[in-house]
Amino acid sequence: MMPNYWSLGILSLQYAIDTVFIMGIDGEKNNDSSFQLSLERVPEPPYFEKSIVEFLSFLIIFWQLFTLPCILHTVTNIASEKHSGMKAFLTVMGMQSSTFYIAHAVIGFIKAMAVLLSCTIMLLPEIQTISPWLFFSTNFIYGTGAVTFALLMSCIFHSPGAAAKGTAVIWIATIGLTRLKVAEGSALLNVILSLNLNYSFVCAYHAMQDYMNRDEYLGIYNMFENTTYIFPLGIALIMMIFDIVWMSLLAIYLDNVYPSGDLPRKEWFFFLHRSNSERQQCLFYDSSDAPSENIQEHEGDDQADIDIRHLTKTYAVIPAVDGMSFRAYRGEITVLLGHNGAGKSTTFSLITGLISPTSGSIYICGNRMESRSIGHCQREIGFCPQYNALFNLLTVREHLEMFRKLSNSRANCAMKLMKDIQLDNVADVVYLLYPSSYQLL
Repeated sequence: MMPNYWSLGILSLQYAIDTVFIMGIDGEKNNDSSFQLSLERVPEPPYFEKSIVEFLSFLIIFWQLFTLPCILHTVTNIASEKHSGMKAFLTVMGMQSSTFYIAHAVIGFIKAMAVLLSCTIMLLPEIQTISPWLFFSTNFIYGTGAVTFALLMSCIFHSPGAAAKGTAVIWIATIGLTRLKVAEGSALLNVILSLNLNYSFVCAYHAMQDYMNRDEYLGIYNMFENTTYIFPLGIALIMMIFDIVWMSLLAIYLDNVYPSGDLPRKEWFFFLHRSNSERQQCLFYDSSDAPSENIQEHEGDDQADIDIRHLTKTYAVIPAVDGMSFRAYRGEITVLLGHNGAGKSTTFSLITGLISPTSGSIYICGNRMESRSIGHCQREIGFCPQYNALFNLLTVREHLEMFRKLSNSRANCAMKLMKDIQLDNVADVVYLLYPSSYQLL
């Protein structure tokens, strides 16, 4: 391979130096017409990073495109569990939304890092001018950012199909925006473009390529020094971290104010309000408390753990629940009876916070259920849905332990419960292998 002396300016520089040197020694005896220049090859370092620099340009695109399947898998899994109601059910049982997203983020991060580290580990021994810690950290931050992007997309698109299509289009668009050429010195425009994770990722690797081309070492102590490209590596890494922060905050915000389906949503500026932890027992009396021959009066001083006042839920123009009022007292069993379509399931969904009411009030253990107190109310509730809320790869014991921990219960009663319902003989059998008769239990 011929050395690229001309493109790098080595020939011009060497010619100028030799000309000045000879003229300084011989004066005017030797002019340009009689001057002959002969060169030996410039010594090359024992490592060959020029080819790696070119390979990195391809590798950047490879990483961006092959991270997309990991992002799509994470987004569709989250959207599917939200669309099926599994997330809402687990939230009622005590799970925090952050726990749900973190679990999916960890799995998605492992998948993304499998793609990113496959080439990173092979390249590290061949790169001498870049700190291995910086090289690895860049991909580590990028993998975290890709997973955060997936969480954000799952909060924007609610159905699995729309989530997959929308995420693919937006991710490819962000890759396309990295091809924009920005004039040097446009610091503000560069910062704005770096709000795109892929743009800041490309800037980081272009900074590395710049140091590799100049055969200068890039480490932690000089990663903020100016380079010939848009950003120094240090600023590019800061922008990638900032991208993770703003995408995380936006995902949290959308999860609260723009939930999927008919889940209760918080106010637009919910983060400006103090959490409402005061007990708001319904003490006033209205028409629902008036004596009626169709209503049996409660005898005793027990507290009403569930107090429903004029509860209404309307879909379009059809009321599923129309002005319902009742109380369920502590220590008693209260049963809702009604024909198919009477609104029993809708009522339970309203009480548990799975859907938001059109009007009316719900009090759970003295706390009014509203957007700011729904989490506190749900911690007082145990709920068994009509649909299958079990996991195929968990055993009976693991199901009971999981729901016990979600509800923050310290009582270790899993074995007693299994004996009571005669499931102790299949305590360690996964749900997928249950006999059909046991699945109903």
